[in-house]
Order: sequence, then structure tokens, then C-alpha cells
Amino acid sequence: MKKMILVCALICAGQLYGMESQPSYETLLPELKQEIINTALATTKNIDESISMVKQLSIVHNVRYDNLKDFTKLVHLLADKFDKSTADIASKFIASKFNTPIAHTYLNLGKNLLIFAGDRRPFRRIKMIELIDQGADVNFSTGIVRPLKTALKSYNFDVVKILLNFGAKITMDDLDEAKSITSSHVDKARETSQLIEETWKKQQRK
Repeated sequence: MKKMILVCALICAGQLYGMESQPSYETLLPELKQEIINTALATTKNIDESISMVKQLSIVHNVRYDNLKDFTKLVHLLADKFDKSTADIASKFIASKFNTPIAHTYLNLGKNLLIFAGDRRPFRRIKMIELIDQGADVNFSTGIVRPLKTALKSYNFDVVKILLNFGAKITMDDLDEAKSITSSHVDKARETSQLIEETWKKQQRK
């Protein structure tokens, strides 16, 4: 009952908001953005219901997810709640026919980032930074595959540093992978393993 009251309250607020202007999602107040996300998470039991709720509230507020940063945040919240990869969540948005072209952009950037993470050619690193500047998610995932893990497995140590500098989160799998690194570049392997462990400790303290 409380959930339904919350949804109704948001709808009424959205109608009043819509009378004044027709904002894009990016221009909504941070509090309203958070309320939309919280409602979608709290009042639904599965991914499809959550996406449907986000769609309904977006229509009510006369906005759409046209901002990559906000979409990335939403994708991770849903992925964490339902234990899915971020690629799965973005694909669900596309499959639901939710009018979010940004979902295609998110997927394309993420898939290209995975490709470049495993490529050790120097010019690929520049391309990778360009992708991140365009909004590619350094924590993009397709099942167990993520850019950081791909870079570690490929002994792509410079890319590992790039990803960490841009906020890549370290998992226990990454820690294990870093400890087991063997390479002809022994010093770089040791340095990267130490960097992974130190960064992981910092992330745990946050």
C-alpha cells in the first residue's frame, strides 16, 4: 500500500513539474532523479518490472534517459540488485522497446572497450582513452568478462593502469588474477599486481 502511495505521489509531482517545463532527464533535480530510481527499485520484483516502472515515471515527468552518465548509474543499480551483467540490463532496455537510444550507445562503447582492453598495441590505448572520454563504462560487464579482467589476462599492464585511473572497480577475481600473473615482463607484472592490491584496499575503505 505504501509503495502504491509513493508511486502516486511521484506521478502527481511529475505532472506538476511537467506543467512548468519539458526537461530532459539530465536537467532534473538530483533528488527527483534519485526518487525515480528508488521507486523503480523498491516497488518491483524483477528487471522487466523495474524497467517498466522507470519508463512510466519517465513518461510522467516527460523525460527520457538521454544522458549516458545517468543511464550507466541506473544500469549498475539494476545489475547489482538482480545479479546480472550490465550488458544484460542494457539489452533489456532495448528489448523492452523503451525509447532509450542511449542503451545502444552504452552497449557499443562497452563492447569496444572490452576489445581494446585485450589489445596490447600502443595505438589501441589511445583509442581506449577516447572511448572512456565518450562515456564508455570502465566497469562494463558481459557475464564474467570485464575490461579490467580482460586487460589482466592479456598482460596489458598499461591498460590496467588506465582503467584504474578512470575508476575501474576491483573484484576478488581480479585480485586472484593479479597474484597469478606470469610474464616475461616480470617487473611490470609485479608492479601491476601491487597496484591492484593497493587500489583494492583503498576501494574497500570508501
